[in-house]
Amino acid sequence: MTDETGIRYHNGRYWNEKESEQPPDRYWDGELKNGIPHGTGIYYVPNGAKYVGTYKNGKRHGKGTFNWSVDGDNDSPDSRKEYTGKYKNNRFNGIGKMTS
Repeated sequence: MTDETGIRYHNGRYWNEKESEQPPDRYWDGELKNGIPHGTGIYYVPNGAKYVGTYKNGKRHGKGTFNWSVDGDNDSPDSRKEYTGKYKNNRFNGIGKMTS
């Protein structure tokens, strides 16, 4: 159960209520518990990548979809890839589908 919804910025290590002094930061817009992502929402990355799904205690956990950046270098092997499936502790876990 979540206790609030809102935005939390991520500097690569910690979740904060405010952007860092060197934006742009990655950020979560969704459900929170004890001030960190917990529940459903969207995690945005400055290069255009995003994750739509669930978090548990500040990490990707449960069902979700990660879209790699469509901004930037389209010749990159990761551009336009998408993974839909299960996550556990911020990693792919179980059955999922990778498309490009």
